Amino acid sequence: MTFQRKLQILHQLYDIYASYTDSLDLACRQHCCRCCTRNVTLTSLEATSLLDSLDPADKNRLLRRVQSNTSLERYQPRITTNEMAERCARGEALPEESCDPDWGPCPLLENRNCPIYPLRPFACRCLISRSSCEKTGYADVDEFSLTVNSIFLQVIEHLDRGGCTGNFTDILLYLSKLEHMRAYRQGRLECNAGNLVRNRSLKILMIPPGHRTTAAPILQRLQRLGFT
Repeated sequence: MTFQRKLQILHQLYDIYASYTDSLDLACRQHCCRCCTRNVTLTSLEATSLLDSLDPADKNRLLRRVQSNTSLERYQPRITTNEMAERCARGEALPEESCDPDWGPCPLLENRNCPIYPLRPFACRCLISRSSCEKTGYADVDEFSLTVNSIFLQVIEHLDRGGCTGNFTDILLYLSKLEHMRAYRQGRLECNAGNLVRNRSLKILMIPPGHRTTAAPILQRLQRLGFT
């Protein structure tokens, strides 16, 4: 599959997810940014899509903002979603990971707005809530939406198998270097060197038995994209 085709499928996945969230009664509104922390992760495909979509001036500005936050604590995943699914299926323990929203906001936030909102990765898109997080202090997400979020996280990782997943800060700065971006496009990106983890193919979908019938229409739309 060509790299451009992968990018096309990624945006189609975003659109399918948006059609799902559009059917929900959500409290999320402009300037609601409690969930916009520096703990967001994304795949190398998403990072490349984002960087390629910016003009040079905006790209340099984004990277400067991200660079200014490299000394701050942030979530750096030790395994990916698909590896977690495999370990759970085998009954294996998961590694302990630290992820505290109080570590601070996303470095890109400006006046409670996201300057790259249309380009945001899926980990941002799936931060949804039925009630105001500002009032409750937490996201109110129904169990089926959590399942849908897991499905898309797994599928997006599968689409970028051979690539990497990492913290927003780490992966953007790593791929901003020409030699790393070239290595990624050639299928030989080194994940360990950038505090990233290697993406894995989708082997087991994390869908509870009670959600399988309801999830079927979404799965059918994903299957029609034809990238398995």
